[in-house]
Amino acid sequence: MRQQSLTDDEVAVSPVIGVVLMVAITVLLAATAAVFVTGLGNDQTATTPTVAFQFEYTQAGSTDELAISHASGDTVEAGRIYVSISDADYRGSGDDPNGQYPITAFGSLTDGSEINAGTSVTIIGSETDGSGTDLDLSQATVEVAWRAPSDDQSTTLTTWSQV
Repeated sequence: MRQQSLTDDEVAVSPVIGVVLMVAITVLLAATAAVFVTGLGNDQTATTPTVAFQFEYTQAGSTDELAISHASGDTVEAGRIYVSISDADYRGSGDDPNGQYPITAFGSLTDGSEINAGTSVTIIGSETDGSGTDLDLSQATVEVAWRAPSDDQSTTLTTWSQV
């Protein structure tokens, strides 16, 4: 009787394993190429900045003023920041100061300016409509919002109210 040893076995599974590995590598390469071709690998959604704003409310004569200062956090482009005012009034006038304003309407910021720690703007009556200097913010709510570059996403960063 002849004993068969493992070394005498001429049949191996390496061709099967080789084919399986080749198929797996081909599928992996095709999937990687598809991700790059279709753009799924690109992050198209803008990340909302993390920003802390401070507010300082003062009554200067017949008009209220609200200073908005970037206290800390990410640097943001001024053209992406908007200020929404609601429930404000002009003393003795029927004009309406409520609405959404680009932050560049207040002070010397331009669309391309960067807002970083220490940057400050002040909301005063003459800058909300060009003529009113008797702005009443005592009952107002002011929101600072960021709009994504694609303009399809807007996020409120912070809210202020006197009440």
